[in-house]
Amino acid sequence: MKRWLIAALVASQPLCLSQLRAEPVTQSVEAHDNAIGDIDRRADGFVHRSAGYHYPAMLGEMPARKTTTYGPRDAEVYYTLRGGANGDPWLDLFVYPAQLNLAEEAAELSALLKKNYQGTELVSPLGLPSLPPGAREQWFDVILKGVPAITGYRLVRDGDWFIKVRMSIPKSGGQVALDRAWKGLAAVPWSVAARPVVNGAPDIRISPF
Repeated sequence: MKRWLIAALVASQPLCLSQLRAEPVTQSVEAHDNAIGDIDRRADGFVHRSAGYHYPAMLGEMPARKTTTYGPRDAEVYYTLRGGANGDPWLDLFVYPAQLNLAEEAAELSALLKKNYQGTELVSPLGLPSLPPGAREQWFDVILKGVPAITGYRLVRDGDWFIKVRMSIPKSGGQVALDRAWKGLAAVPWSVAARPVVNGAPDIRISPF
């Protein structure tokens, strides 16, 4: 894992320690430059070039708003409808190399959440979508910048890659925010898509979109 600390400093969201290897590069969707970072913008969403993972343009009602590359092969896309305003939830979808087994990675993520937020563990928040086979997750009641919220993660290992969601849901948004959050979580693809093959080799061309 080793990848949560930089984003805790940059965006108040815990990340793993491997991201200390390089400065993160964040781009808005509107001004995204495919020549920068490890995420390629396409007409139907985004592609993590190293993993071949496809990020949808939207997860439920939440559109992609920005991308961040933390280091070689280590990147995420951030989704939200209103940027966390007025009780709006947000979701970060990370894809990064698996350096630990699933149980070890999940244990480190849980430990960092407990350390950073000191919240109360939730066994299963109301309405939470079913867990994908083999996945790990943990959710907490916390205070985020003075605002009561639910925060947590869901984690899957697919081959040499981890696919991870970090999500936070302000309680002030009520049932509308919960419904939006769980709809977005349910729409997350939990497998690394194979790259298209062109003339016998993986297609890694940069899309103009």
